[in-house]
Parts: sequence; C-alpha cells; structure tokens
Amino acid sequence: MLDAVVKNTEFCLKNKMETRAYYGTCEINGYYCNRNERAFPFNNKGHVLQFRDSSNYPLVSLINIACHPTVLAKDNLFISSDYLGELREEYARLTQALAIIVMENAETLAHGLPEKVMISKKLAELERG
Repeated sequence: MLDAVVKNTEFCLKNKMETRAYYGTCEINGYYCNRNERAFPFNNKGHVLQFRDSSNYPLVSLINIACHPTVLAKDNLFISSDYLGELREEYARLTQALAIIVMENAETLAHGLPEKVMISKKLAELERG
C-alpha cells in the first residue's frame, strides 16, 4: 500500500499543472427516493467542486452528496458500490471528467443504533473544534 501511495505522489508531482476550481450544485435524480413514499421530498442536491486546466477542460470533480436515512430501507445500513459507480459513469459521460464522490451522512443512518449516533456527534464536535 505504501508503495502505491509513493508512486501516485511521484506521478502527481511530476505531472502537476495549474488549474482553476469551479463550484456548483446539481440535482441527483433517478437513483434514489424517499423510502416512506416516492412522492415525498428527499435531499437530491449534489455539491460539485470541479478542476479545469488552462483550456477549460474538466480534469476531475469532487462531488459531495448526502445520504439521508429516508433513502435507505429501515433495516439497511449499507450503500451498494454500484450506486456510486453508476453515478460516476453517468457524470463522466455528461462532463468528460473523472468524479470522486464523497457521501455525507445527512442526520444519521444509525436507525436507532446509539453507538453510531454517538460517533457522529463526536465527529461533529471535532469538526467544530
């Protein structure tokens, strides 16, 4: 693992370039809905930080999406990797940019598991300093 990190870092340093960052939001539709009722609202907003080269060509995008508890089934604590993979492929098709997706936990996915709630609260406290 360490060798892979070193090789990747060397590659990045050798190929670094000046880029510009662009921020925007988008809607993520067709991949999930509110588990209580399809017509009910749910958080479908994605936050996108895209880096482009000097020719304005998109290089990579960091996409932050929320996974609200009402998206998952009540007894499901897992998110399938094919969901994120499909989303990355569609984004690349639309933008010609590689996507790195970060999924945040909107509220809690713990579904009544207090230890997960406590971990989430502790992480939030650390972020606030």
